[in-house]
Amino acid sequence: MMSVRWSAAALLCGLMAVLSLPLLVAARPQEEQVSLGEAARKAREEQRAQKAAHLQTRDTPPAANTNPNELATGSLVIIDPPGPISLGEAARRAREEKRLALKAPLPRTEGDPLIPSRSRLSPAPPGRLGISPRLPKSPTEAPKDPVRASDPAPIASPPSKEEALKAGRAFLQQENFGDAIRVLEGAQKDFSGDVEVKAELGRAYLYDGRDDSAVGQFTEVLRQDPSHRMAKLLMARALGYQSKYEESDRLYRELIQSNPADEVASIGLIRNLLREDRIAEARWQVDKSLAHHPKSPQLREYRDVLAEEDATEAAKREEKTRLQMAETYFADSGGNHSWRSSQSATTQFGSRVNMRVQAEQHLLWRSDGLRADLNRIAGHVGVKATNFLAFNGGGGEARFSDRRRSAVYDGEMELHAAKPLWISAGFSRVPIYQTAFAAQAHLLAEGWHARLLWNPRLWRVNASWASRSYSDGNHEERESLEVLRWKGSSRLAFAVGYRGDALHFRRTLNHGYFNPDRYQSHLGTFGVNFGRGRRFRAEYLARAGVQSISPDSLRPGWELSLRNRFSLTKKWELGGDYYYLGLTQSTGAFTSQGSLLSLAYRFF
Repeated sequence: MMSVRWSAAALLCGLMAVLSLPLLVAARPQEEQVSLGEAARKAREEQRAQKAAHLQTRDTPPAANTNPNELATGSLVIIDPPGPISLGEAARRAREEKRLALKAPLPRTEGDPLIPSRSRLSPAPPGRLGISPRLPKSPTEAPKDPVRASDPAPIASPPSKEEALKAGRAFLQQENFGDAIRVLEGAQKDFSGDVEVKAELGRAYLYDGRDDSAVGQFTEVLRQDPSHRMAKLLMARALGYQSKYEESDRLYRELIQSNPADEVASIGLIRNLLREDRIAEARWQVDKSLAHHPKSPQLREYRDVLAEEDATEAAKREEKTRLQMAETYFADSGGNHSWRSSQSATTQFGSRVNMRVQAEQHLLWRSDGLRADLNRIAGHVGVKATNFLAFNGGGGEARFSDRRRSAVYDGEMELHAAKPLWISAGFSRVPIYQTAFAAQAHLLAEGWHARLLWNPRLWRVNASWASRSYSDGNHEERESLEVLRWKGSSRLAFAVGYRGDALHFRRTLNHGYFNPDRYQSHLGTFGVNFGRGRRFRAEYLARAGVQSISPDSLRPGWELSLRNRFSLTKKWELGGDYYYLGLTQSTGAFTSQGSLLSLAYRFF
């Protein structure tokens, strides 16, 4: 009887060991493959351990709610099998359970749902073999097994296409074009055939000023998707920047043909047509686009610009002769005063030749009683050889207070390289009469001069240079640069900019004119330009900065100019200007103020 009990106990312990192997394998998916000998050895060890435990609990009755065929120990559930299992069968089941465990999905980490948790791959701690781990209460609950320091750090996966596009667009909005290009170039390597990534990278290239690279990207996009709107629109813009207007216009027209209400494409086409000097086509496109977008501020601005262009061209075609009179008065802090009266007549002969005759009378005096006068008369002829090349020249005489006369002349060549760009250079001889003392010295200056004038729609750039020799043996070098950037419409616009002047004389003489060894001024400019209908227009500019007469001396400088034009009737025009200058003047004084009043009459 005793031997039967021992045999039954041994059989029960063997069954417990065999059934615990699958749970052990599931808890340790990373162990080596189990052989038959190893499975038998582990089974014998578990039999000895479970035999001692069974001897202690064999007389303990099961719980009332427990199935008679089950015995619960902790969280491990042992099910009494229907019959004995061999050691070979136990090993085979262990290997099968391991394969199933390896195929199970790995849990995710709490921080990054794309990276598997290393803590769930580490072996179970000692003393918990065979005990089923507690499942999380919710899918978002983090496992309680800590990540051990010896585990390798998780490897981050590359960003998805959507993440790369979102990051690139964020950098573009921040005008951080370098980082946007870096992110999108990396995305293009990972998603080489994706048109959206190529289009966004092309846009980043375009905003960064790399027009050739942008055109290459958009060409690839349109080869894959000929109807891609953004690529076609930005490629048209890039080609316009490169002055390839024919191809740019074609792309804009394709977009407008597919959608006549495409405001952005219409504005791009109008911009191109204005740069190509195709005014009639630009006007037609503006009217057509305003029918779809009557409240568009940009289209309205283009309409106003074209209206002004039409008025100017009409005035030029109708105006044959213009008579103008002007009176100017200046006074400075050094006691110098001047009054100038001028009369001029301009006549147009066809579209190629114009002639101008101008007479001036100058009266100069000082507060201490010194007086002088100077009269000058000269005629000029201008010939437009081609649409981009013109020649101007003229001559006359200057008569001083003592009836002494001197010849004056000038000649100039003007190159109209583009519609808003003029470049001119020439040689001239002029009288010097900044003060009464200079006019009494009969001073003349002759030499070379050059000028660049660039006036695109919102910019004004004026640069000049002169090198002249004086009749008293002195020599002058003068440079000037002014840059203004306008923002607004023809009704109201604001400007910011810069003006710099440099002056150098070879000798310093006391002959009534300002002749320092070296003079510089650097002024920031702020201004406003506004008009009221076609009757009134004004431009007010204020400048402030520093000036220096020698390298070691700096002093503040500023000036204010108020210019006004009134169209009294279709033929009469009135002008009134005021100047207050806090800069060193050509007379040598440090401040001056002046006013100008002009009256013009047009013959049609």
